[in-house]
This record gives sequence, structure tokens and C-alpha cells, in this order.
Amino acid sequence: MADTTSLAGILAASKAAPTTKKPLTQAEIDAATAKQVAAGIKSTSKEAKLEGETYAQANARLTAGYKAQAKPELTVEGKAAGATIEFVRTGAGGVGTYKEVFPMGAAIPDKRTTNYGNVYDSKGNLVSGTGLKTGTGGKTVLTTVVNSDGSTTVT
Repeated sequence: MADTTSLAGILAASKAAPTTKKPLTQAEIDAATAKQVAAGIKSTSKEAKLEGETYAQANARLTAGYKAQAKPELTVEGKAAGATIEFVRTGAGGVGTYKEVFPMGAAIPDKRTTNYGNVYDSKGNLVSGTGLKTGTGGKTVLTTVVNSDGSTTVT
């Protein structure tokens, strides 16, 4: 045990090699961010900060994590009214979600629909569907095949 009662002992103890942890890999940081975003952790909370990270870095990392969430599809009614899909902060600490934002003065319909079967209420809350772009959205998908004689067939 080091002598911590004398100046020489204190200096010797302070020069001892500090214990350092292995820095997190990018995969570990990404996994921690995804877990925190799924749990709704704010960057202002203590558990948001990773080892060796400043609060500013944690805020930037978590905000980017929330912004990396899947974007919903612009509704048919929103597109007609000139709406856009924007990241909207719903609280402090980088927490937010993507919402359909209508221009000032535009009428917001009571029910909004997408080409992918998603239905939203007037506040932009998902009523039915997955909220994601799935399938072809009712559009016909054409496939072009080159035949052995050089002609093409579109199906």
C-alpha cells in the first residue's frame, strides 16, 4: 500500500499509471445509441453520457440517433396542401420525431392517408398501418426482360 500521509507518498501515488478502459468501438456506440433512443432517453440525463463523452457530444449523438429514425410518408392530403416531413423536437435533450408539417394557414384534414395504407388523424398520430413505406404503394412495378432474340418484354 502506498504511503499517502507524506508529500513524497502522495506524489508517488499520483504518478502511478491510471487505469484506463478500452475506448468504445463505433459498433458499441451505435448499439448504445439505438438502445437509448428506443428507451426515449434524453441527452440531458446522466445515463445518456457514454464513457469519455462530454454532454455536448452525447446531445449531438442522441439527436442524430433520433433523426436517424425512419421517416413517415407524406400523406396524399399533405402533399396537396404543400406539407413537408420535418424532424420536430418533442422535448429537451434531442428527443423528437418526424411529423408532417403543414404551411401556415393551410387547412389540416381530420383524416390523412398514404399510398401505403397508413392512416393518420388531424394531429399526425398514426391510426392504422405501420407508418412506414411498405410494398409498392399501389403503383405498378414494371419489369423489363431481354429475350434471346434481342427483343424486350415488359411485364
